[in-house]
Amino acid sequence: HVQRTMCIVAFHAWCRCAGVYVHEALSIEEEAGAGLGVRSRTALSAGEVLITVPRSAALVSGDIGNEVPVPLSAVHALAVCLARRAVVSADGEDSIAPWVATWPSGLQGHWGFSAARTEASRWNFELQALVEQQRTAASAAYAQLHEAGRAELLSWESFVWALGHVGARGASIDMSGERQTAIVPFVDLLNHRPLGDQNATLAYEPAQSASLSDDKFVVRATVDLHAGDEVHLCYGPKDNAELIAAYGFALYPNPHDRLLLYVPLTSASDPIRAQRVAMLPRGLQLSRGRLARGAEAAGSAAGSGEAEAAAAGARVNVEWRRCKASVGEEDGFASARSTDSGEECGEGDVRVDLCEELWMVLALGSAASAEELFAAMLSRGGPHSRAACALLEESSEAALAELPPHPRDRLVDADLIDLALAARAELLLCVSEEARRFIDAISRTLRTESDGLEH
Repeated sequence: HVQRTMCIVAFHAWCRCAGVYVHEALSIEEEAGAGLGVRSRTALSAGEVLITVPRSAALVSGDIGNEVPVPLSAVHALAVCLARRAVVSADGEDSIAPWVATWPSGLQGHWGFSAARTEASRWNFELQALVEQQRTAASAAYAQLHEAGRAELLSWESFVWALGHVGARGASIDMSGERQTAIVPFVDLLNHRPLGDQNATLAYEPAQSASLSDDKFVVRATVDLHAGDEVHLCYGPKDNAELIAAYGFALYPNPHDRLLLYVPLTSASDPIRAQRVAMLPRGLQLSRGRLARGAEAAGSAAGSGEAEAAAAGARVNVEWRRCKASVGEEDGFASARSTDSGEECGEGDVRVDLCEELWMVLALGSAASAEELFAAMLSRGGPHSRAACALLEESSEAALAELPPHPRDRLVDADLIDLALAARAELLLCVSEEARRFIDAISRTLRTESDGLEH
């Protein structure tokens, strides 16, 4: 505790020297399960300036210049710059050591995953794809340093350490019409809340003169703050895969959570396989996922193996949709489970967003003949057939069945993987229930039409 207090005092002194303004009511506090955070000791009004940071005190991807003599992406270049300043230049005039001392020790985000944590998250297709993409890109960037003969700039370990902190502390900010990645001192202590639930906002304000020295980052309160309130920013509408990969935490519920739902399309014995594949919406690719419907009955064991190899589907985005600007989490998610499909969303409702692309894929997968296939393609995306809705229910139930066991009622101090599991299960349950409601609605319509014909 004494060391942490000394660290915070040294950081405040560093901020003053760097020209950082912090409202006198703000204090740095330990937040349970979230590391350091910032709280207000007194009431503050909406619109008040809480923090001002000169651009010169921040690490901005657009300001790196010749510090990184190899053409890298903004994130990788910023990581090289951060590693050099934090490690190589720890004792120099431009040392950022007091600032770095406030950061968590060790590797951040997925870079710090243990083998057990990696294994426990195998169910999350989106997370695994994101991690693989980032690690592949990092290896390629570091290889560029080697090829350019600049490997002496930093070690791989330092590069990975810096990449983790760029991911966890970097903010994508609109700076005079151009989005840049910036790590802003003191601002990087503010913890996250979903869009609509934050109480502060970060903006870049360019100087009125030509001098960049007067450019600044400004945090303002967006609502009235009470004494003791923690100050929160929204890091963006991020799903749990993004939150885990970059920051090492997950939210339940998370109104921005999403998943790529696997919808089986075709099997080896499918007579219209070629037509289904040809009509797949642009941008989607076949995915070798679960065994497609009907592949189990392909015959012998060898035949089943061939069918499994030929079975394919598509992964389509499914996410939550808030009908209005902002609501409390519990009320919004409760209404998502209880509102009938035929009703419009009311203010505060959070509903499953079943996009037109998903309905197109469901139409492709559920068509029983080439005629049905072409007829489905001529109609706009939507729940036009019981078969498509049944395939949606089947796909969501299959995805639910593939999830590992997880606690649903003991989530107060749950591990981030359990929180992400609970959020994923909630989204899939709502998809399945929505599919059943569509099936019931279509059945009622068909019965009404049938009764009308009889009369």
